[in-house]
Amino acid sequence: GTEAFMNCFELENVYLGISLEKVGDRAFLYTDINDLSLPESIKEIGNSAFSGGKYTELTIPSGITQIEIGAFMNTSIITLHIPSNIQLIKKDAFSGCNQLIEVTMEDGVEVIGESAFKGCDVLEKVTLASTVQSIGSDAFRECPKLKEIFIPESVTEIDPYAFYMSENVTIYTPAGSYAESFAIEKNIPYVNQ
Repeated sequence: GTEAFMNCFELENVYLGISLEKVGDRAFLYTDINDLSLPESIKEIGNSAFSGGKYTELTIPSGITQIEIGAFMNTSIITLHIPSNIQLIKKDAFSGCNQLIEVTMEDGVEVIGESAFKGCDVLEKVTLASTVQSIGSDAFRECPKLKEIFIPESVTEIDPYAFYMSENVTIYTPAGSYAESFAIEKNIPYVNQ
């Protein structure tokens, strides 16, 4: 339930049963979980449910369709693969993940929400799904090591502050795409592919 194990600062190991369907808001917020295994039975993960954990790997269950607000914020995930069942990545979902190096997505994801990957200090490469339509405000803000982001032609909306304070980014996108015109307007280096 909501805040079930919140502030259990020394909680490192958790076994989630194979029939679990919902993890409530802030259920494991401010714990030291170092190994997170989510059962496929999960259909809903609440806001900030696993925020602040020390786990380095994450496999997103196939039963959920969105990553809630701050669900995995401030964790130690190193690489992240978003599966095709996810359509929406909400605000702050992975912000502050200061070990995250690379993000890939399968087709299915449509919206990258506000501040979704803000402050991911070592994030270097992002490959968006060919179904993404919108990139929200501050989505990749303060990602100083971000060098490559692959934006498909399906994207028709990029907030003006999507890459604020991420000065080393180069946008890879098809010629004539919205992302190309965005890059030109914002004076962001781009490569057509």
